[in-house]
Amino acid sequence: MNKAAIFDFNGTLFNDSLIHHHIWEMLYTKLFPTSNNFKEVFAQVFGANNLEIIKHFYKVNHLSIGPKEATELSKEKERLYREYCIENDLCHLTKGAEALFKKLIKQDYHLNIATASIKENVDFFFNNFPLRPYFKRELVTYDNGNYRNKVEMYKDALINVDGDIENALVFEDSRYGVRCAKEAGYKKIYVISPDLSYFDEDKDIKIIRDFSEFAF
Repeated sequence: MNKAAIFDFNGTLFNDSLIHHHIWEMLYTKLFPTSNNFKEVFAQVFGANNLEIIKHFYKVNHLSIGPKEATELSKEKERLYREYCIENDLCHLTKGAEALFKKLIKQDYHLNIATASIKENVDFFFNNFPLRPYFKRELVTYDNGNYRNKVEMYKDALINVDGDIENALVFEDSRYGVRCAKEAGYKKIYVISPDLSYFDEDKDIKIIRDFSEFAF
C-alpha cells in the first residue's frame, strides 16, 4: 500500500468561503428582493448542502420549491461562483500548497482530493488551478450523486490511490470535514485555519495557518 495525502478543496486548497457567502447573498437578494434578513437566514444553514440551503431560503419566506427547480437554482449558484472567480482573478491555491505537493511526492506520497463540490466545479478547478502535475482528475472523489456523505468520499479517495489508512494524511478546514475524516479512519489530520484556536478542543488535530507551516 502507498503513503497518501488527501486534500479537501474548498476552504482548504482554495480559500473561497467568503466567495460562496457573497454568491449566496446575491442569489438570495435576487430571489427575495423585499427581504433584508439574509445574514440571519444563512447563519441557520451555514455548512449545509446547496439544496438544503435553497429549501430553507424558500421556507423562511413562506414559499415552497420543487426538487427540479431547486436543482436548477443550485446549478445557477455554482455557475455564478465560477464566473465570479474568473472575473476577479481569484483562482489561486492556498499559500504553500504547490511546495507541499512537491515535497510529498518527493517522499513517495500519492496525492488525491476529496471534495463535496459537483462535477462542473471539479472540472473548473482542474482547468484553472495548477493541479494536473500533482493529481489525477479521474481519481478525485466528489459529489457525483452517489455518495451519502463525505465519509464515503474520504474512504474512496484513499482506495483510489491504494493508500494506507494508518499513515495517510488529511488536510481539512471544517469541523464537519474533520468528523468525516475521523469516521473514515484517518488518524493524521491537519486543519488549515487562520484562527489557531478553532480546534483547541481536539488535541488530535494539528492546526496550521497555511501549507507553508506544514511539518512532518
